Amino acid sequence: MYRLAFLGAAILLFGVTVFNYYQYPKRWRNKKWFRILLKIFHILGMTSLALVFTMYRYLPYEWLKWTVSRWASLYFYMTLLIAFGFLVRMAVVGIYRLIMKIRKLDIKDRPVRKIADKRTHSFAFFVIAFIIATTGFVNIGILRATSYDVRIHKNSVNDHLTVALIADVHAGAGTWRMTYADLTRKLQDTQCDVLLIAGDVFDETTSDEYIRYFTEALKTVKPKYGKFFVYGNHDDYHEDWAADVIRAMDVTVLKDEMVTIAGDVQLIGRLDPIDNRMELDELFDTLPLDTEKPILMLTHRPKEFRKMSEEGCDLVTAGHTHGYNIPDAPLISMLNDVVYGMRTYGDMTAVVTSGVSAWGFHYKFPAISEVVTIHLSFD
Repeated sequence: MYRLAFLGAAILLFGVTVFNYYQYPKRWRNKKWFRILLKIFHILGMTSLALVFTMYRYLPYEWLKWTVSRWASLYFYMTLLIAFGFLVRMAVVGIYRLIMKIRKLDIKDRPVRKIADKRTHSFAFFVIAFIIATTGFVNIGILRATSYDVRIHKNSVNDHLTVALIADVHAGAGTWRMTYADLTRKLQDTQCDVLLIAGDVFDETTSDEYIRYFTEALKTVKPKYGKFFVYGNHDDYHEDWAADVIRAMDVTVLKDEMVTIAGDVQLIGRLDPIDNRMELDELFDTLPLDTEKPILMLTHRPKEFRKMSEEGCDLVTAGHTHGYNIPDAPLISMLNDVVYGMRTYGDMTAVVTSGVSAWGFHYKFPAISEVVTIHLSFD
């Protein structure tokens, strides 16, 4: 799967690279020094991408992983952001020319021509792309704490329940060793009654070393009512092996199953679509649910929220999206019900976390890496 992702990324980048090349000023393209710098940039970038997507977990040194991950992330996002800048420029120029044509005007003012010069724009796009990509590389490694207050309008034997939520750890290319020390502290600070893990703990870059880091972090957290996990789309790569590793951490794996915690709170763990899960209505028909009591749903992808609300869910938690990031936020928004944060659907509340890290590329901007605490109260 990861190699297919690399192939897809390579094809995408090839097309974007060709587009960018012909958007650069012709004077630059005719210069030997410019072509050499461009070749170095692309060779280093594609080599780093190939290493991340095919053999990252086999790299022997942390500094080497850091270097490869940094170059791959900078290269990928700089290339996309530069292309995005050129597309915006093309749109603005096209609209401007259309307006001038309609008004039958011609522009001869030299200062305006200089501002609109391709060299100015190309340099500006490169600098802006570098700043954003570098900021995203640093930002993803800063783990923050986010908190929500949610009231469930059903009776319970509990007055309050504190839920910790994490997702998208992507133990491997998405994290450094220090990430797990931060994760341990943030989870302990939640003082949670239950810990929910919304998938993608592992991916195709996960090594035994990073499994050990995550295990050490998770074993320090001992919620009163347990720790629960559902598969993400990348955990599926490891099949039953992932479940065995997770269970060894004293975590319950839920596969379209329900457990009752804290006396009368019903927790459903939803399988990911990649695992041939049941349809939602079939799942609710199968489970022995009491809709008069609180129902929590733990899922990986933030989809079918309205239908979950209609079935009687009170809280649904998810991950998968990695939050709002430039430039892929519009696509992520179209593919999911909620990209990030809290939203209500009737009497149901949905909470989607941007996750502890991200897949493949070490980049988040302006999204954050986080551990979420949900303070539940009941009528």
